[in-house]
Amino acid sequence: MKDKGARFGARGGWERAVYFPAAGDEAAGPALSFRRPGWHRAVARECAAVQERVAVLDLPGFTKFEVTGRDAAAWISQWSPASCPSPAARR
Repeated sequence: MKDKGARFGARGGWERAVYFPAAGDEAAGPALSFRRPGWHRAVARECAAVQERVAVLDLPGFTKFEVTGRDAAAWISQWSPASCPSPAARR
């Protein structure tokens, strides 16, 4: 993504690409303002591309799964380094 010109930022403790500026876009700086930030045009183009055409969105930090059933806790435990609470612990 860096080779494609991505600008990175921290979200939820993870560094990830936050937008892709085009040539001529104003650089996003640390200055705070009530006006549109430097990344506004880049993000507007990306939103239009998703709305009007096709896009692939990589959103692993926002993924949630509901796992239910008799063996749900055992299945989750094999994928997670943390242990799942037992039903008795949730009471």
